[in-house]
Amino acid sequence: SDIPSGVRQLPFADENLIKFASAKVRKNDQKYQSLKLKKSMQICASVCVFCVLSYATLRLREKHLSLQTKTDMHIFLSILFFSFLISAFAQSKKPLDHSVYDKWETLGAFSIGASGNTVLFEQNPNRGDGMIILTLGTETADTFFRAASPSLAYDESWLAYQLQHPFDSIRQLKIKKTKDDDMPKDTAVIYIIGKGECARFFPLKKMEVPIENSIAAFILLDKVKEEKKEAKTDSIPQDSVPADTVKKPEKPEEKSKFKSKGTDFLIYRPNYKDTARFENITEFAVNENGNFALMLSNYNDSLDSCRIILYDVKKMEEIINVSMPGECKKPTMAHRTQLGTFFWSTDSSDTKAYSLMLVQNGKIQILVDTANNKLDSGFCASIFANPYFSYSDERLIFGIAEKPVQEPEDTVPSDEIAKVDVWSWTDLRLQPQQLKELKSDKEFTLSAVYNVDNKNFTVLGSKEMDKPGIGNEGDAAYVLGVESMKYNKETSWEVPGKADYYYINIETGERKLLLEAFNSSVNLSPNGKWIAYFNYDDSCWYSMNPLTLEKRNLTASINDIFYNDEHDTPTPAGSFWLAGWTEKDESVIINAKYDLWKIDPSGKKAPVNLTACMNAPKVQKRYIDTRKHLYHIPEKEEILLSLFNDESKDAGFAVYNLKKNAFLSKMSGPYRYSFISRAENSNDFLFRKMNYQEYAQLYRSDFSLKNAFQLSDANRQQSEYYWGTVKRVSYTSYNGDELEGLLYLPEKFTQGVKMPMIVYFYEKYSDAVHQYYTPGPSRSVISFPFYNSNGYAVFIPDIVYREGYPGQSAYDCIMAGVDQVLRQFPFIDSTHMGIQGQSWGGYQVAWLVTRTDRFAAAMAGAPVSNMTSAYGGIRWESGVVRQFQYENTQSRIGQNLWNAFDLYIENSPLFGVPNIHTPVLIMSNDGDGAVPWYQGIEYFTALRRLDKPAWLLNYNSDAHNLLKWPNRVDLSKRMFEFFEHYLKDKDMPEWMEFGRPALEK
Repeated sequence: SDIPSGVRQLPFADENLIKFASAKVRKNDQKYQSLKLKKSMQICASVCVFCVLSYATLRLREKHLSLQTKTDMHIFLSILFFSFLISAFAQSKKPLDHSVYDKWETLGAFSIGASGNTVLFEQNPNRGDGMIILTLGTETADTFFRAASPSLAYDESWLAYQLQHPFDSIRQLKIKKTKDDDMPKDTAVIYIIGKGECARFFPLKKMEVPIENSIAAFILLDKVKEEKKEAKTDSIPQDSVPADTVKKPEKPEEKSKFKSKGTDFLIYRPNYKDTARFENITEFAVNENGNFALMLSNYNDSLDSCRIILYDVKKMEEIINVSMPGECKKPTMAHRTQLGTFFWSTDSSDTKAYSLMLVQNGKIQILVDTANNKLDSGFCASIFANPYFSYSDERLIFGIAEKPVQEPEDTVPSDEIAKVDVWSWTDLRLQPQQLKELKSDKEFTLSAVYNVDNKNFTVLGSKEMDKPGIGNEGDAAYVLGVESMKYNKETSWEVPGKADYYYINIETGERKLLLEAFNSSVNLSPNGKWIAYFNYDDSCWYSMNPLTLEKRNLTASINDIFYNDEHDTPTPAGSFWLAGWTEKDESVIINAKYDLWKIDPSGKKAPVNLTACMNAPKVQKRYIDTRKHLYHIPEKEEILLSLFNDESKDAGFAVYNLKKNAFLSKMSGPYRYSFISRAENSNDFLFRKMNYQEYAQLYRSDFSLKNAFQLSDANRQQSEYYWGTVKRVSYTSYNGDELEGLLYLPEKFTQGVKMPMIVYFYEKYSDAVHQYYTPGPSRSVISFPFYNSNGYAVFIPDIVYREGYPGQSAYDCIMAGVDQVLRQFPFIDSTHMGIQGQSWGGYQVAWLVTRTDRFAAAMAGAPVSNMTSAYGGIRWESGVVRQFQYENTQSRIGQNLWNAFDLYIENSPLFGVPNIHTPVLIMSNDGDGAVPWYQGIEYFTALRRLDKPAWLLNYNSDAHNLLKWPNRVDLSKRMFEFFEHYLKDKDMPEWMEFGRPALEK
């Protein structure tokens, strides 16, 4: 009954419909059904008892009562009966607690078959055994338990996935401290759709399914310890394929005296039920249509040797099977042909120089080595850049680098060697950043292109140039080169950074400077005829002919908004970016605030507002790229647009025809929608939709947008718990800004009883009114549904900022929003309000409590407390200095420390600590790579020195937002206990009252 009109819910397979042979009824489903049955029985029993007692009472009294009295008694008992019934249903729900986190589910690994008929997706709990659900049209649903990483065959006749071991058994092995090598391996399963047949291969190391063909699954098995070969693992046979269907290579493997590094490799053809097995395979590569496989084997003893096998999967025969001295690695295959590459070296040292080998026409040849005359002296192919073929298979793109040099062995003991980082004012990058990027610096490569047909060889760029990405999946004629290295020093305080942009001919390597010291992004059209860029100085889009360097302003004459008019940091306001280009680069489609504009880059044709015909002025329309291998926006077929209403916050999709300049269909509503994928050969596509009360289920539709139906049914257990509702609140900040906030109210509350409220904030949240929040342990902030479920209101006000006054701006917006909530909702308890925020939100919490005593408790996660010390600090996750953040981005001071010293002091919570009368809980982790944890320490030690109630949580070696599950659970519990004490007058927990000494840690 909750499904919107026009939406059909897909029936789910029950126990009798599940085709997977070893499947069992899902534990969650059993609990869910038994719980429903138990509750229904309880309600029915209570009703029956009540009716019997009522009837008996009436019979006893009936001869002594008047008719009117009897009628009144019947009415009274009827009211009592219905009240009892409602109460019974209401009592069937309960508040969320910390035990629910494990079982809440998420969806992932979506795929839709080429025909659009078959859909495959994962449904996994936060912790536990997941499953894969397969849907065929609207009629059936197969469920596979403890399954992950699904791949659907192109013809949708079979699927492959990994069968995992039970979560609980893995957990027990971890408790026993079982070594990683001794942990049980997964099993590869190939399932024939519609027949209930499956083949299994154990133990699995790696599996691939070609994306453009259904001929085979390619399975590399893991090693099995000799003493455990006969042991049963979860009752799964090591190979459930009949032995007589296994085809050995026609040329038998010679027994090698060398020790193999590889394992068995299987090519299993489900529709033929036959298997080719290869021994001692180290690595493999398969082309997209699955017709050819390139396999490598490595052996080592006193001398390294390797074997290279190219196999024709259709004919089930070898094309190449050769042995070579040395080592080979990293095979690559073209998309559809026999072309392949691998790296090969006969160097016996630890630091090897590799040759790039080309497999072509049944032969192997050296393509690039140190003697290649196309390379500068001392250069060779780089093992750190993965080669790949362009989509047409006409080009090979790979990396080159200076030949690696073996470092000399130390001739003195390590304790006699100085260990020092030398920082210099001339460094383009600070030492911490250099150390963070040391690996990438060592592995830096230049891009090179080899034309397979004419054997032309081109090196793109230079050491100073960022590695260029070649458009059209490697088939573009030109590439945009970007040199930013010489401007690196300025990026420590300037945003956006500058770069020089070059136009490079891929076939010749010739390059031309287009823009110098330019501070905005540049887009090269798919065919290389034009570049388009946004100019911050006048907020206009420009085109440039890269051959003539002629520039043209594209948007100055258009009466629309092409810049972010709500931008509120000291940096220039950016654009809404490009939607893309039409075929042959004839037009560029540019996003305005709400509409799409089709513009001729040459200026010969007048601009056209493509979406004006929709007559929805406050609705943002954005192009969704739904087609693979399509590099332009098609004008001859329907396209899909996303919709978002800036006023109502409703969202949805629309289908638009560029040629007819008309909308064909639309689907929208009070939800948040997200596009997932589209079928290759039909207009069927997958999407998800959600709101605060409904999980983001998976839906399927076609371009009519009238036949959408629900595929998934995750998190049915939500109906067992109290949730909440969300309301939009309009208000005016103290500074006169018209703003919105979101108020989340509990599902269960008692009329006339005041409820506590927690105010959470960051910058702006009102557009996310239809966001669903999965109950889970906190990484840093409160869980809105968790607190709603436990009787708290949660308010999130929008914040806009004035340059130089981020703290006061936050106060003006947040406190004005709180005032409006208290006026509009008198059941909110103004004496029991708390605030909570993380990172930038944590800073605002820390600043607010220096200016107001209206909050009974405050939790600040990773707060910056002292802008003067944070200004020159390092973001340790990147090694970058923080100056740019305070001058030009989120902190919004707008000037450097010396020119605006008073502003840095005014906006630092540390200097207002004497004014604080609010108990404060701080999280500041020593593994935080974004905000130095000493910022939290400065704040806490000041509070402690002035005898203010304060606690600091340091989750050892954990991140800015917690990553480790037990730490997340712990934070959730402590934060909840903190607010329960101060906002609901619960007893103070022991860790707050007495601390937690290190001896008891």
